[in-house]
Amino acid sequence: MPEQFVTVTEAKRRAGVSAPTWVDRVRRGEIVLYSNPRDRRSRLVAIDDLDRMMTPRPIPAHRSSDDGGRLPAA
Repeated sequence: MPEQFVTVTEAKRRAGVSAPTWVDRVRRGEIVLYSNPRDRRSRLVAIDDLDRMMTPRPIPAHRSSDDGGRLPAA
């Protein structure tokens, strides 16, 4: 089954993130962009990657006295 893609504009809308947040996630490698064979100017995002990015992850409950009892940054 071929992987399905959406445009970056649609992916940002689905994820509900701002443009600066999106760019930051791309730079950190959290989001992989693909070239669009129909339009070289636009980029695509795999729907599976977008869904994976938006899946909630558990926060570790372990707190250390070394960090002042704060939870680790996400």
